[in-house]
Amino acid sequence: MASPTEIGLRIAKLRTMAGVSSRELSGLVGLSHSALWQLESGVISDTRTSVARSIAEVLGVTLDWLLAGEGDEPEATVVQEAIVRARAKGAA
Repeated sequence: MASPTEIGLRIAKLRTMAGVSSRELSGLVGLSHSALWQLESGVISDTRTSVARSIAEVLGVTLDWLLAGEGDEPEATVVQEAIVRARAKGAA
């Protein structure tokens, strides 16, 4: 597994690709805004699998890519479409 900083950088990059604020992403994932900030900054050194799985699902990436950078980096359109699905799911 990658360092917390590497995981945080991947989360921030995906969030930027999706065009969402950290506040919106934290709501879609079910985390507090400060917890997401801590993840993105690498402050939290132990990412729970359930949290990482939720983030990966909302952002449309595999858990392996989010945690270890394994596989192909997702395209922006894939991430954006995942956010649209997450918004729709949250509104239902």
